[in-house]
Amino acid sequence: REDAALGRTAASIAHEIRNPLNSLSMGLQRLHMEGTELAGEHRHFIEIMLDAVHRANSIVTGLLDYASPHYSNPQPVRLDLIIDTILPLYQARCAEQGIALTTDVTCTDQVAGDQKRLSQVVENLLTNAVEAQPNGGFITIAITRAAGAVAMDVTNGGFTLSPEQAERITEPYFTTKPSGTGLGLAIARRIITAHGGELHVHPLPESRVRIGFHLPVFAGSTNHPSHGTSAA
Repeated sequence: REDAALGRTAASIAHEIRNPLNSLSMGLQRLHMEGTELAGEHRHFIEIMLDAVHRANSIVTGLLDYASPHYSNPQPVRLDLIIDTILPLYQARCAEQGIALTTDVTCTDQVAGDQKRLSQVVENLLTNAVEAQPNGGFITIAITRAAGAVAMDVTNGGFTLSPEQAERITEPYFTTKPSGTGLGLAIARRIITAHGGELHVHPLPESRVRIGFHLPVFAGSTNHPSHGTSAA
């Protein structure tokens, strides 16, 4: 009942706030494109305001995403195939930042869930890992089988996390980033919980952290040939 009430409230807030945000965005974009007589300083102010509108819209979207139901009609999903789809989107940025990407897939069993939502979780984990290492580092993604579950772990450097922060980092609006909203990992945790799994955070020595989750194996799942270890 609480989740349903939160969902209705978030949807109402999103509707009421997005309408004026869209009007502001369209007006500012038009000024930026057509205001040829504006001084460079004024055009810069418009760009700053546009960025603020976009940030506000992303916060509203995150609130709605956190409060909304996370999946229905579960289907068999392979986490390794999600990785194959998403990693190419990050390879160029990782190469630019000097981040070594490595995968270690020893389990290709299926889990039951919504592929779009689980892809969102994977993207959240990868985005956190990349943003934590602007000056280079590494990201290791492992998919393994453990006690009737499929586990995925993302380990990266560049991130010192205290035990207290590790306990709170999946809470809504708690963030260690100067410009973060604090909803990415909270949304990921709710999605994984809705799928009958658990998300975990482990601080490691030498400014490293491992964040991952495990999900129950889909009934009737058959292990496909493993990808093994690869680097990008």
